[in-house]
Amino acid sequence: MSRFLEAHPLLAPLLVEAHGRIGDYFGLQPQVVLEVVSDPEVHGLVEMFGYIITALTPEEAGNRLRQFDREWFLLQVHRTKGLLNFDVEFR
Repeated sequence: MSRFLEAHPLLAPLLVEAHGRIGDYFGLQPQVVLEVVSDPEVHGLVEMFGYIITALTPEEAGNRLRQFDREWFLLQVHRTKGLLNFDVEFR
């Protein structure tokens, strides 16, 4: 993961900013697990996913993720260069 961030330094400040914004939707001090994922269907496509860990119901988590996307993340997509996305993970 550190090599991915070294190769794409534009993501580091965005991740810091995103963490605070995620807290607006998922509560203070949200736990976000970062993972670098290769798309098996598209050769060479590698991106980072931020998995927001939550105990919310799937419906509520989905609503909050869509709200986060609409109100903040989709306005930042140009900054990600297609290298970053977010999803929820239930625990």
